[in-house]
Amino acid sequence: MNFKTLTSYLACPHCQHQKLIFQKKSFFCPHCQQNYPIKHGIPIFLPSKKDSQEKNQIRIFNQHYQKPKKPTLWQQSMLKRIFHQTFIKNTKNYLDIGCGSSAYTIKHAQRLHLSAIGTDISFEAVLKAKKNTPPSSKTAFIVASAQSLPFKKNSFDYVSCISVLEHLKNHQQAIKIIAQILKPTGHLFLVLPNHYQQLPFFLRPIKLYFDQKIGHLRTYSVNSIKKICQKNNLNLGHYFYNGHLLKIFQIILQKLNFIPQKLWWSIEKNDINKNPHGAQINLIFQKK
Repeated sequence: MNFKTLTSYLACPHCQHQKLIFQKKSFFCPHCQQNYPIKHGIPIFLPSKKDSQEKNQIRIFNQHYQKPKKPTLWQQSMLKRIFHQTFIKNTKNYLDIGCGSSAYTIKHAQRLHLSAIGTDISFEAVLKAKKNTPPSSKTAFIVASAQSLPFKKNSFDYVSCISVLEHLKNHQQAIKIIAQILKPTGHLFLVLPNHYQQLPFFLRPIKLYFDQKIGHLRTYSVNSIKKICQKNNLNLGHYFYNGHLLKIFQIILQKLNFIPQKLWWSIEKNDINKNPHGAQINLIFQKK
């Protein structure tokens, strides 16, 4: 996607002005005079004043994404969850918030011939994502915070936000922005950590340690996220859980390189269900 095409999607994340001007090495907002640099062909829309959590997450993920990441079966499973939806046939453009370095969601969107934009707060992640993805007139990557996304209202048919909200200091602001940039009747796919109380007792301290290490601020229930989304005209369609005790068996076998793909997919299929004691909640919302 060239910068002229990308400009048609962009708005100023600082003042919400709905028209940015593309210059040689930056995007410029004529309303608030903010200048957003372009580095290695990647527009950077991070706020000039970042909160402490944003700074912490940039540090963690810039370091995390310096190491090469191989494609995983888990990503293939996530692609099925994101894109095997009935509304995809009417979807023309797609945004992934927190795309990471592999850009597996954006590559799949390319295969479906969707216009697709990937964002991440980590420049290292976006740089690798851009390098890992075949150039396309319908694909772009930008650096941005999920709390201040640089997009016009009513821009996207479909938005995914996988394991992102729990990292944000102001997750309600992020949901508000997502609702605004979704087109009328557009869809949102969320993946969130389930409440600790829903996990088996012996797993809770392990999960807590992992969450603190990577900067998770909270967990969710279906009702808690549903209330936030309803305030922003997002209706819950359906939801399901994954990451049950069965998943531990699956992960151990995979770590030992002792799991045929057929068995892996069999376990994965049975792990995704309505049992509320899974580690993650998957939810699909539609804008009213």
